[in-house]
Amino acid sequence: MKKLFFLFAIVLTTVITSCGDKEKDKPLSVPGMTLIDLSKQEFNFPVTILVPDSTNGPMTITPQNWGALEIKVGDGFQISVEQGDGENDDLKLIKSTEIDANEVHKVKKYMTDEPNFVFYETQMLGTEKSSFHFYGVFKVGDKNFVVEDLKGDDFSEEAIKKMMESAKTLAAKEKAEAS
Repeated sequence: MKKLFFLFAIVLTTVITSCGDKEKDKPLSVPGMTLIDLSKQEFNFPVTILVPDSTNGPMTITPQNWGALEIKVGDGFQISVEQGDGENDDLKLIKSTEIDANEVHKVKKYMTDEPNFVFYETQMLGTEKSSFHFYGVFKVGDKNFVVEDLKGDDFSEEAIKKMMESAKTLAAKEKAEAS
Protein backbone atom coordinates (compact mmCIF):
# COMPACT_ATOMS: atom_id res chain seq x y z
CA MET A 1 0.00 0.00 0.00
CA LYS A 2 2.86 2.38 0.83
CA LYS A 3 4.47 1.65 -2.55
CA LEU A 4 1.19 2.39 -4.32
CA PHE A 5 0.79 5.64 -2.39
CA PHE A 6 4.41 6.61 -3.15
CA LEU A 7 3.92 5.85 -6.86
CA PHE A 8 0.69 7.90 -6.90
CA ALA A 9 2.49 10.82 -5.19
CA ILE A 10 5.26 10.78 -7.80
CA VAL A 11 2.79 10.70 -10.70
CA LEU A 12 0.72 13.51 -9.15
CA THR A 13 3.81 15.67 -8.53
CA THR A 14 4.97 15.13 -12.11
CA VAL A 15 1.57 16.10 -13.50
CA ILE A 16 1.34 19.22 -11.34
CA THR A 17 4.85 20.44 -12.14
CA SER A 18 4.40 19.81 -15.87
CA CYS A 19 1.29 22.01 -15.96
CA GLY A 20 2.33 25.56 -16.71
CA ASP A 21 0.75 28.89 -17.33
CA LYS A 22 -1.42 28.24 -20.42
CA GLU A 23 -0.96 31.82 -21.71
CA LYS A 24 2.80 31.65 -21.23
CA ASP A 25 2.99 28.21 -22.82
CA LYS A 26 0.98 29.28 -25.89
CA PRO A 27 2.96 28.18 -28.96
CA LEU A 28 4.44 30.82 -31.22
CA SER A 29 3.70 28.70 -34.24
CA VAL A 30 0.51 27.16 -35.50
CA PRO A 31 0.49 24.72 -38.42
CA GLY A 32 -0.13 26.65 -41.63
CA MET A 33 0.63 30.00 -39.97
CA THR A 34 3.76 32.12 -39.58
CA LEU A 35 4.55 34.77 -36.96
CA ILE A 36 5.23 38.24 -38.34
CA ASP A 37 7.05 40.85 -36.24
CA LEU A 38 5.53 44.19 -37.23
CA SER A 39 8.19 46.14 -35.30
CA LYS A 40 10.57 45.23 -38.14
CA GLN A 41 8.27 46.84 -40.72
CA GLU A 42 7.72 50.49 -41.55
CA PHE A 43 5.90 52.30 -38.69
CA ASN A 44 7.58 49.98 -36.12
CA PHE A 45 4.36 48.65 -34.57
CA PRO A 46 5.50 46.87 -31.36
CA VAL A 47 3.31 43.83 -32.09
CA THR A 48 3.36 40.41 -33.70
CA ILE A 49 0.61 38.61 -35.60
CA LEU A 50 0.12 35.14 -37.03
CA VAL A 51 -0.74 35.04 -40.74
CA PRO A 52 -1.04 32.15 -43.22
CA ASP A 53 2.31 30.76 -44.31
CA SER A 54 3.71 30.67 -47.85
CA THR A 55 1.81 27.48 -48.72
CA ASN A 56 -1.18 29.82 -49.16
CA GLY A 57 0.66 32.02 -51.67
CA PRO A 58 3.28 34.76 -51.61
CA MET A 59 3.15 37.24 -48.73
CA THR A 60 3.50 40.98 -49.15
CA ILE A 61 3.51 43.67 -46.46
CA THR A 62 2.85 47.10 -47.94
CA PRO A 63 2.99 50.32 -45.90
CA GLN A 64 0.26 52.82 -46.75
CA ASN A 65 0.65 56.60 -46.56
CA TRP A 66 -2.07 56.86 -43.87
CA GLY A 67 -0.04 54.66 -41.51
CA ALA A 68 -1.43 51.19 -42.14
CA LEU A 69 0.37 48.00 -43.06
CA GLU A 70 -1.50 45.89 -45.59
CA ILE A 71 -0.66 42.21 -45.27
CA LYS A 72 -1.60 39.94 -48.16
CA VAL A 73 -1.00 36.21 -48.47
CA GLY A 74 -2.13 34.83 -51.79
CA ASP A 75 -5.54 36.00 -53.00
CA GLY A 76 -7.65 34.92 -50.03
CA PHE A 77 -5.99 36.74 -47.14
CA GLN A 78 -5.84 40.53 -47.06
CA ILE A 79 -5.81 42.56 -43.86
CA SER A 80 -4.84 46.02 -42.76
CA VAL A 81 -3.17 46.74 -39.41
CA GLU A 82 -2.78 50.28 -38.10
CA GLN A 83 -2.32 52.03 -34.82
CA GLY A 84 -5.48 53.68 -33.51
CA ASP A 85 -5.74 57.43 -33.82
CA GLY A 86 -8.83 58.17 -31.73
CA GLU A 87 -11.28 58.06 -34.65
CA ASN A 88 -10.48 54.77 -36.36
CA ASP A 89 -10.37 52.98 -33.00
CA ASP A 90 -13.84 54.22 -32.02
CA LEU A 91 -15.90 51.33 -33.36
CA LYS A 92 -19.22 52.99 -32.58
CA LEU A 93 -18.19 55.94 -34.77
CA ILE A 94 -16.89 53.66 -37.56
CA LYS A 95 -20.15 51.68 -37.57
CA SER A 96 -22.32 54.79 -37.83
CA THR A 97 -20.20 56.73 -40.37
CA GLU A 98 -18.71 53.99 -42.54
CA ILE A 99 -20.30 50.57 -42.11
CA ASP A 100 -24.00 51.34 -41.57
CA ALA A 101 -23.88 54.47 -43.73
CA ASN A 102 -22.46 52.69 -46.79
CA GLU A 103 -25.02 53.17 -49.58
CA VAL A 104 -23.43 50.70 -52.01
CA HIS A 105 -22.59 47.79 -49.70
CA LYS A 106 -25.55 47.67 -47.32
CA VAL A 107 -25.20 45.70 -44.10
CA LYS A 108 -27.33 42.60 -44.42
CA LYS A 109 -26.59 41.33 -40.90
CA TYR A 110 -24.04 41.35 -38.10
CA MET A 111 -22.81 37.89 -37.15
CA THR A 112 -20.70 39.36 -34.34
CA ASP A 113 -21.38 42.79 -32.88
CA GLU A 114 -19.22 43.47 -29.83
CA PRO A 115 -17.96 46.79 -28.43
CA ASN A 116 -14.55 46.35 -30.11
CA PHE A 117 -15.21 43.82 -32.87
CA VAL A 118 -17.73 43.36 -35.68
CA PHE A 119 -18.14 40.62 -38.28
CA TYR A 120 -20.82 41.40 -40.81
CA GLU A 121 -22.34 40.50 -44.16
CA THR A 122 -23.06 43.11 -46.81
CA GLN A 123 -25.07 43.03 -50.00
CA MET A 124 -24.08 45.13 -52.99
CA LEU A 125 -26.80 47.54 -54.05
CA GLY A 126 -28.89 46.20 -56.94
CA THR A 127 -27.49 42.68 -56.74
CA GLU A 128 -27.90 39.51 -54.75
CA LYS A 129 -24.14 39.38 -54.20
CA SER A 130 -23.07 39.15 -50.56
CA SER A 131 -19.63 39.63 -49.07
CA PHE A 132 -18.27 39.43 -45.56
CA HIS A 133 -16.11 41.85 -43.58
CA PHE A 134 -14.70 42.47 -40.12
CA TYR A 135 -13.32 45.39 -38.14
CA GLY A 136 -11.58 44.97 -34.80
CA VAL A 137 -9.95 47.25 -32.27
CA PHE A 138 -7.35 45.51 -30.12
CA LYS A 139 -5.73 47.03 -27.05
CA VAL A 140 -2.08 46.01 -26.90
CA GLY A 141 -0.21 47.56 -24.02
CA ASP A 142 -1.27 51.20 -23.88
CA LYS A 143 -2.07 51.45 -27.62
CA ASN A 144 -5.05 50.49 -29.74
CA PHE A 145 -4.58 48.73 -33.06
CA VAL A 146 -7.19 48.40 -35.77
CA VAL A 147 -7.26 45.23 -37.86
CA GLU A 148 -9.71 44.85 -40.73
CA ASP A 149 -10.08 43.13 -44.07
CA LEU A 150 -9.30 45.11 -47.21
CA LYS A 151 -12.68 46.33 -48.42
CA GLY A 152 -11.78 46.46 -52.12
CA ASP A 153 -12.26 42.72 -52.53
CA ASP A 154 -15.21 40.46 -51.79
CA PHE A 155 -14.33 37.65 -49.45
CA SER A 156 -16.18 34.50 -48.54
CA GLU A 157 -17.29 33.90 -44.98
CA GLU A 158 -14.56 31.25 -44.61
CA ALA A 159 -11.84 33.63 -45.81
CA ILE A 160 -12.98 36.34 -43.39
CA LYS A 161 -13.04 33.85 -40.53
CA LYS A 162 -9.40 33.00 -41.29
CA MET A 163 -8.52 36.70 -41.26
CA MET A 164 -10.38 37.19 -37.95
CA GLU A 165 -8.47 34.28 -36.39
CA SER A 166 -5.27 35.99 -37.46
CA ALA A 167 -6.38 39.40 -36.15
CA LYS A 168 -7.09 37.93 -32.74
CA THR A 169 -3.45 36.77 -32.44
CA LEU A 170 -2.18 40.37 -32.39
CA ALA A 171 0.08 40.56 -29.33
CA ALA A 172 2.73 42.77 -27.81
CA LYS A 173 6.15 41.93 -29.20
CA GLU A 174 7.66 41.48 -25.72
CA LYS A 175 4.89 39.06 -24.70
CA ALA A 176 5.30 36.98 -27.83
CA GLU A 177 9.09 36.81 -27.38
CA ALA A 178 8.78 35.85 -23.72
CA SER A 179 6.40 32.96 -24.47
